Formats: sequence, C-alpha cells, structure tokens
Amino acid sequence: MLDSEVKLTIGRSVTSDIVLADDSVSRLHAELICSKNGKIFLIDCHSFNGTKLIRNGAKTSITQTFRTASDILEFGDINIPLNDLLEAVSAKTNASDLKLDPISRPDVPNKKPWICGSALVRCQCGAVKQRDSICQECGK
Repeated sequence: MLDSEVKLTIGRSVTSDIVLADDSVSRLHAELICSKNGKIFLIDCHSFNGTKLIRNGAKTSITQTFRTASDILEFGDINIPLNDLLEAVSAKTNASDLKLDPISRPDVPNKKPWICGSALVRCQCGAVKQRDSICQECGK
C-alpha cells in the first residue's frame, strides 16, 4: 500500500479531520490518504449521497481511486477542489516534509472555512458559510 501516509477523514461529524457541515454530507463521508511520494488516494466510506469526480461538467462516482490535485470533487452537494483539501492536509499535519502532488496547486490567499474544521452551515440563500458569520453570497 502507501508508505509514510497521512490519512484524514472527511465528513459532517465534528470528529472528522475535515468537517463539511452540510446535511448532504455523511457523518463519515470519505477518507483522503496522501503518501510522502505525492500519491493521493480517495476512498468513499459508503456515504449516502456518494463522492463524485467532476471533470468537464460530467460527474463520475468514486468508490476508491488515485486522484490528482487538479480534480474537483463532490461530497453530497458540496463541490471542493482537491487543491483545497490538500491545503487542509498541510494545515492539519503541519508536516513541511509531506510532499503533495504539485499539479495545479495555486496559492490560496484566504483559508477556506473547512480547512481548520470549522462548522459550516447552509444559508437561507443556499450558499455554504461558516456558522455565525455573514454570507458572502447574500450578505445575511
């Protein structure tokens, strides 16, 4: 399998390493495994709404597969670029020696709300925002 890997859970549960607080996301939705050699492995943990790869507007269901940093993933109703999840891996592990796949990893000027595991909620307008914060979409 993978050598010297970092394994993170993705889900709605507050015990997940990366919390996606949306009802469409399962408590334990998926696992992200990054190896020191840059391989990225994604496993859907039998989530209710599934994990999908979005490429050229088409969605493909994922059970377990190697991915690249340029992929966009869908967990339930939440679309997240894999780059952002890789930033979460770096933030969670504080491992500067963890070599992540450099493909299409632009610098992220602002931390995304899910990087630190903060609680996300769905606004009345349908956008996802941090709990107790003003929505970027509608201003409420």
